[in-house]
Amino acid sequence: MRPNFKTTMVSALAFTSLIFVLTMGGCDSSSNNRFTPKVTGGNASTTAALTTVDCKKNYAFVALDFLGTSGDGQVEVLNLGVNPDTASPHVATLDIGHPDYAIAVAFDPRSRHLLVSSGQNGNNGFLDIFDSTGNPIAGSPFPFPTGADAANGGIVADPKHKQVLVATTDGSGCASAGACTGFTAFDLTTNTFGPIVASQTGSQSDNFAFDPTTNLILNANDNPPSTADSMEMIDVTGSESCLLTDANLAAGSNSTGWDSAAVDPSTGVWLAADDIGGDSTIIVLNLNGATVNPGSSCTVTEAGTPPNSIPVVIDSNNADLSAAVDRKSHQAFITEEYEPGIGLMQLPNTKVAQIQSSDVSSVSANLPNDPNGNIWSTRFEPNSTAIQACGKGTFGLATDFGFLVRVDLSKLKSNAGGISTALPAGNCAGTSTTFSCSNGAGVTFYPLPVPPI
Repeated sequence: MRPNFKTTMVSALAFTSLIFVLTMGGCDSSSNNRFTPKVTGGNASTTAALTTVDCKKNYAFVALDFLGTSGDGQVEVLNLGVNPDTASPHVATLDIGHPDYAIAVAFDPRSRHLLVSSGQNGNNGFLDIFDSTGNPIAGSPFPFPTGADAANGGIVADPKHKQVLVATTDGSGCASAGACTGFTAFDLTTNTFGPIVASQTGSQSDNFAFDPTTNLILNANDNPPSTADSMEMIDVTGSESCLLTDANLAAGSNSTGWDSAAVDPSTGVWLAADDIGGDSTIIVLNLNGATVNPGSSCTVTEAGTPPNSIPVVIDSNNADLSAAVDRKSHQAFITEEYEPGIGLMQLPNTKVAQIQSSDVSSVSANLPNDPNGNIWSTRFEPNSTAIQACGKGTFGLATDFGFLVRVDLSKLKSNAGGISTALPAGNCAGTSTTFSCSNGAGVTFYPLPVPPI
């Protein structure tokens, strides 16, 4: 497994054949105010994760935390349209073709390309791009800028600007400490990286969210800015690190930092997640109408009456949190680090001038034990939490080290208590698990490959 990081190979040729067969199946920094939200970017996720979805094919892609028998990084491909109690959802295990770990994945619905951030094995970082048939495009993998390795923060696809946002960390040959830790944008038209915008936090991102409407990143990591009550935002347009200050950020910024970030580009509502004061808490930030103030001390200023935010306690489990937002349903799926706890937050359906407690509601639940009878433990750093609206339904995804779990968010919202319903005796198709893969109450598990011996 990948050292010191919070893990039946099929060749790329076999993957190509399987994808082909199943294709028909399944479902200016000088501009101060850039916060006029509108829906952009197709169906691309706005939060980095090690899990992503192709809604057209109903496929999930999961970055695995081990090298295959070839010594190369691996990405599992699962068919979410399959009932895993009656048939194997396994489509292929994609070998990325070089000896580096697959850190995070993203799917670009415009080009239908799978994007993989890889590295953390002494070779610095790469961006791998695979076409819709599973083959690497010409030039892939693309080496990160000199001295940069792949950060746990991951990657986000931006179809609107035809780019990929990438979190980086210092690797071999970095010119100076911290110079290669931050963010860079990969231009999908020229297949080239831009310069790294160094993070003022001095440590690699644990997770980040990107808003294609404003071209801004919210950076979540364990080492917050030295300025109290603030989080770092990256202005991709101006290539600079900025500070967002909000009184409700004090608790996280002054303690253990931040674990996750998420955004709804259609409303300008952002989420910052952490365990605060013993409770699992999300800070809901309203940046609708906010302004970017560029310069050597770049800041982002909220509109409305400060703080234009509210804290929302998900539960009292004192767990670190991860969140992802779906821009169509305006819902956030929330998971707890190495715990079975999950949550659903309903955010405003339209833009608001001032965020109020009445604009947000939430429910929480616990996932049942997995098909092997083990207590569920959601993977973090890189985060595994994703949310996707495919067809008429919206679902949340997360992984532990043996399964991908899919949660029907309509059932979580209507009957949170039923989510923990135990799996019935049986086994997932083609496996030796002691329990079935679905509890019939909105939770379905999909087996992941095990590391080679």
